[in-house]
Amino acid sequence: MVNATTFDNWKTFINSMLLDGGKFTRLSTGKKEQADIEVFVLKDNRDEYHTTRIEAGYLDDRLFYLNINNPKIPGYIKFQEGEYFHQHDFTEGKSKGMPGLEFNEANSQAILCEFKKGLQGKEVQYLRHGKVVKVELYPVPEMPDMSYVYDFEKARVFDKFRNILNKSGGDLEIREINLNDIFSGI
Repeated sequence: MVNATTFDNWKTFINSMLLDGGKFTRLSTGKKEQADIEVFVLKDNRDEYHTTRIEAGYLDDRLFYLNINNPKIPGYIKFQEGEYFHQHDFTEGKSKGMPGLEFNEANSQAILCEFKKGLQGKEVQYLRHGKVVKVELYPVPEMPDMSYVYDFEKARVFDKFRNILNKSGGDLEIREINLNDIFSGI
């Protein structure tokens, strides 16, 4: 089991968590604005379309974000945009705090627990002519009424209104994706 007391910082902890099990490889490292970033890719991907990537962003000695991306789940990718950790995200009785998680036992075990579970919930996609035009994301299975809706259709407002009136927008195909099928954990 990965234990925070054997690591000095988030970077060594995340690397151990993702690389030691052999499921991931480090694709790249770099900077994005003020953050140091590392991108890891799942080794058993069949092709670029199915690639699950994990991007870790570090701000000084704090974990700023840890995103799981796969082109098959555009709603979940949108859900993560602009989201980052706060100092007290895993501290009971406290809220928010400074941007980024401090490296300590409680925070590292919370991250490890989330990564062992993998993604949870589902993404319901509405496709027109094979392209995702709308997504309903249900990220918390225990709260089925909590959802996020993302519209990916590029049509102008007038065109959408005309399609509704004429019913010429084309039939929608509905696809449901279990997020755990995309990333089942480490």
